[in-house]
Amino acid sequence: MPTLITYKITPASTGYLAPYTGGYIRGLFLSLVKNIDPALAEILHETRMIKPYAIKPLRPINEKMRIDRGGWRIHKNMKLIFDISLIDDELKEILFKQFLTLNRVKIGNLEFKIEEIEVKFERFEQMFQAEKSSQVEIIFATPTCFKDPITRYYLYPRPDKIFYNLLKIWNTYAPESVRIKKNDLDKELSMIDIHEYQIVTREVFIDENIKILGFKGSIRLDIKNFEDTKAVFPLLALSKYSNVGYGRTYGLGSVMITKKAEQN
Repeated sequence: MPTLITYKITPASTGYLAPYTGGYIRGLFLSLVKNIDPALAEILHETRMIKPYAIKPLRPINEKMRIDRGGWRIHKNMKLIFDISLIDDELKEILFKQFLTLNRVKIGNLEFKIEEIEVKFERFEQMFQAEKSSQVEIIFATPTCFKDPITRYYLYPRPDKIFYNLLKIWNTYAPESVRIKKNDLDKELSMIDIHEYQIVTREVFIDENIKILGFKGSIRLDIKNFEDTKAVFPLLALSKYSNVGYGRTYGLGSVMITKKAEQN
């Protein structure tokens, strides 16, 4: 049962953070897990398998990020938000209750008070019945890229890259009764046309010495015979929890989905 935990926080003091905070939030997550189960934290950090969690970076609420001398200036009156997603039921069973008892967190060198915690979850069976539409807009809120055997990183929101990546996550953690067949997705990809896209590239440090180039922006897809699809819309529903592409656990590939009826 993919679960999204949203933390609304305020800083205890003024200071600076790196402009891209995905590495901070990933580090916070692993630190919290280590306090609960050190062996599990080590597994989550080291495993090469598809990881059962994702994060969305720290971001301001109702104001723009102010960059000063290469750092993001945090002031005491700010309201901020970040998210942790737990995709695997076993992981949720271990961590969920403890994650809801937090009242303060440290991000970088700054202390923050947790003002509010919100929880959203959907069963895979619910997402399997996701609402369908003839048009879909995918907004890439954080830099996104895909692994590529030739160029190392692929910097274009090609539908097959997006959906095959989500298929791997889905079939790793979904119950067998709602696993999605690759053949179904293969067929549906031929029904998808790119209507328009607007993207820009952005380079971010996900850790002190790790720099990643990705794209941000949006892509709008037209889906022919959308009523007959089985794979596309469940995978889009999952993306809100899982992120998409490379570096999901650093907050890369965070997306928002908007469904639209086709305009004549």
